[in-house]
Amino acid sequence: MLWLGYKVLPDFPTMVAPGAAGWLHAKLGLVVLLLVYYSVTGRWLKGTLKGKALPSSRALRWFNELPLVLFIAIVYLVLAKPF
Repeated sequence: MLWLGYKVLPDFPTMVAPGAAGWLHAKLGLVVLLLVYYSVTGRWLKGTLKGKALPSSRALRWFNELPLVLFIAIVYLVLAKPF
């Protein structure tokens, strides 16, 4: 049902008001960042199987917190719809 907000069918009535879907674009952008995060971690895992070194433990600890921050932002955007 997400595609209905993008007016794929020109005269189809939607629940998304014109100009009021900025939060949706921001949320989808954050979801794309999560997908990038998981693909990077997958590449790191495959690299360790080939003998490549991982980043430092400090970098990995910071990198580990990224999905939590993104999830909190996504939930905020869905519930508050600030723009």
